[in-house]
Amino acid sequence: QAADTMSYSGRTTNLARALEQVRRELGDATTAALVVVSDGAVTEPVSLDKTLSFFRAAGIPIHVVGVGQNKFTRDIEVTNVAMPRQALKGASIAADVLINHRGFDNERARLLIEDDGRLLAMEDVTLLARQPAQTVRVQFLLKEAGPRHLKFHIVPATDEVVSENNTREAELTVQDRRQRILYFEGEPRFEVKFIRRALAKDDNIRIVSLIRTAESKFYRLGIDTPQELATGFPQRPEELFSYDGLILGSVEAGFFSTDQLQMIADFVSRRGGGLLVLGGKRTFANGGYFATPVAEVLPLVLEAKQGQPFRVEARVQPTARTETHPLTEFMRTEKNISSWKTLPPLTVLHPLYEVKPGATVLLEGRAPGLPGALALLTQQRFGRGQALVFNVQNSWRWRMHQDISLDDQTHQTLWRQLLRWLVQSVPDRITFQTSASEAVPQESVEVRAQVLDAGYLPRNNAEVRLLVTTPIGDQLRLPMHWVAAQDGIYQAHFTPKHAGMYDVRVETPSESGFDTAETHIQVGAATREYFQAEMNEILLRRIATATGGQFYTAADVSKLVEEVKPVQAGATVLKRLPLWNMPAAFLLLLVLIAFEWVYRRWRGLV
Repeated sequence: QAADTMSYSGRTTNLARALEQVRRELGDATTAALVVVSDGAVTEPVSLDKTLSFFRAAGIPIHVVGVGQNKFTRDIEVTNVAMPRQALKGASIAADVLINHRGFDNERARLLIEDDGRLLAMEDVTLLARQPAQTVRVQFLLKEAGPRHLKFHIVPATDEVVSENNTREAELTVQDRRQRILYFEGEPRFEVKFIRRALAKDDNIRIVSLIRTAESKFYRLGIDTPQELATGFPQRPEELFSYDGLILGSVEAGFFSTDQLQMIADFVSRRGGGLLVLGGKRTFANGGYFATPVAEVLPLVLEAKQGQPFRVEARVQPTARTETHPLTEFMRTEKNISSWKTLPPLTVLHPLYEVKPGATVLLEGRAPGLPGALALLTQQRFGRGQALVFNVQNSWRWRMHQDISLDDQTHQTLWRQLLRWLVQSVPDRITFQTSASEAVPQESVEVRAQVLDAGYLPRNNAEVRLLVTTPIGDQLRLPMHWVAAQDGIYQAHFTPKHAGMYDVRVETPSESGFDTAETHIQVGAATREYFQAEMNEILLRRIATATGGQFYTAADVSKLVEEVKPVQAGATVLKRLPLWNMPAAFLLLLVLIAFEWVYRRWRGLV
């Protein structure tokens, strides 16, 4: 295509897509070589293997001319922001911001987090010379429900090469809904009273308590209907899976049937719920949980049977890895909170030290005479959900101990943070994701949804719809088609025409009406070109080497003419003729049509 006929109207460049388009357009044409002038930008994760294999097999070398700088002299880039896509109203959000820098060794930069222009948080960052790519964790509070358009921005220096890459934007939906947690306690204990009291003013967390008072007798608190938990602990997965979280207190494994133990494990792995197991007289090894499905889910390694009776008063403290974790950060930022050093010790009845490979110890306990630190609060992901162990007998002492002042909020804040974190990422029966984190007008967006039934098993061949509300109020209703090769997976595409916030909702009929899931997509100007803008020499050399070509820079591009060797072959000309200009083919087609009609008439089909 001639340079004077090119429109240059594209919003992004994509080397992989461009090479694939050239491959299709060449067809069987005889080509001596292909010359590519590029900085190596690949704005979409597309594999080049198939395309390069075509050029290599066709004997078409690709000569690559690299443009741009290998390394910028001074540049700061906010490369990525990792944070939840959904959160409860009033939750403390932790975001991990990946920052890359060149030429700013040991200088300070200011990171700002904004919500539609309103400053949420500010963090001063030292850009370490030994760490050109570093992750900064920032925390902020979101008190208003609805879609939030967040901006993570580093104030640019005056001499930066590219300042547009100092900003990353992210979408987050703040939900004002009630998450239900079932707390099953095997015996009356003070923990029930004080945990419920700590969450009494939290409108987004509802604790339903089931307390065993005697054999086959239970006391229920916080139930929604008289029928809820009327027969004790749930017997069917659908009943247990209606909760978002599950707390198990001092209750032995022998209380549960084999099916119920497996159901608790499935609650975490299949339903994606949050499980919290508390320390108590009848838990862990003393409760006979070794070699049960529940033990497989837990982040700690359980012994077959506990030996000598164990009881220590342990001082609680965070680990080095979790000092900035949302569960422990409040100790530094909230008012009326005791420090870890001044909190009274808590009673521990189980000597649990060994954690599983994928687990994280958030709180540990130390006491004289112990061989090491006890794992008190431990967490791990398991399947779609997560499991936690809080191995203490009496956390209520942080509320009622004589050394705790009346206005101290440590106990209440810890339990609010803990239980919100337990259920904040629990998935619904519909989960979906979009193909574009940064959508632009006129660029297709793919939506893929996973649809599950009441038992959280995949639903195939269901009626699933995609509803998109545009910034100007128009609504698109599109059917989502089942991807037959994948159980419970449906997909659809839509193309945003305008910039702004799009409301995207997936819904399907269910036994209780409709199951729905909702998110929001911000559509605006494409900014992908400003990120990783240095010349990708490794990729460009790979393209040239894989096809038998050469790599050049602006300094030696004059050698390119000598490398392109003309081919001794005729030109391929594609000529299109109407069918009636070829009598033989036209008559053959008429004969076939006539034969087909006679056959259908003979068989009585017409």
